Amino acid sequence: MLQKLSFHLESYLLGKRSIFYVLLFVTLVQLACFNAPEFLRTLEISTAEAKGISTNLFTAYISTLGVVLAISAITLAIVQISNHKLVTTKLVFTRTLFMPLVYFGLVNIFYLSALQLLYKSEDNLFYPEFYIQTVVASIYVFGYFMILSFLVFFRTFRYLNFDRIVDDYLKDIIEKVKLNFDNDYLSTKGGEINSEILKAIETEDNVMLSKLLTAISTISNINPNTTFLFTINTKMAHWHSIAFNEGKLNIWSTLVAFWREMRQQVVNSGNQNYASYFAQVPSKV
Repeated sequence: MLQKLSFHLESYLLGKRSIFYVLLFVTLVQLACFNAPEFLRTLEISTAEAKGISTNLFTAYISTLGVVLAISAITLAIVQISNHKLVTTKLVFTRTLFMPLVYFGLVNIFYLSALQLLYKSEDNLFYPEFYIQTVVASIYVFGYFMILSFLVFFRTFRYLNFDRIVDDYLKDIIEKVKLNFDNDYLSTKGGEINSEILKAIETEDNVMLSKLLTAISTISNINPNTTFLFTINTKMAHWHSIAFNEGKLNIWSTLVAFWREMRQQVVNSGNQNYASYFAQVPSKV
């Protein structure tokens, strides 16, 4: 129950639905500035100064958001090209706080645009105190925007490390298996893992292969009937054949050790269907 709540909370806070929380946060900051005690109101500005500040903030939001989007888009493209067998775009967008940042910038750009339209002249300004306090609140909100921008940069550049993104990718799959996530989604992920295992066998990347096989073993312990494993199980004999026939004995040894581990799991579980399947792997090789 807690895992499902955590997963849905993450999808709302960090995904495309995060716009609702961005709107709520900006509104709360505005209300806090309007209701702050007198001794906390450190900025005393005129309406003309407020007009200049709102214009500068509007420009700063557009410039900063444009730079962040451009750099992040290039970085994400590099990440996806580097990991072409794994579809990581949605995961990276979620884990880097990318969507909350975009919404944060767009909401405040719209908000400051409205302030620009309200200001015709200092003499004709409706309720000047409201206008000034709104601009002051926008200054504080921009500070939060800059902090969020830094976090997005930091989290995005972390994913230039291939091992880190693979670790997060595998953890994400494991969490979704625990939640009995959509069968089609898990089946697709099984296909992606199979492609990555074939790539690891081809390049003789034993470290990556071991990492992928460990994740499969973990998932098998959690739910041996998940659709994720259906795709994997039908390919296992093929992995052995390629490694053995091409003389990649270190890789083949890793696969054999994995097969023995999985075989033992199946025997312990008493699932005869899986047991008969795993028994056929050595004979196929």
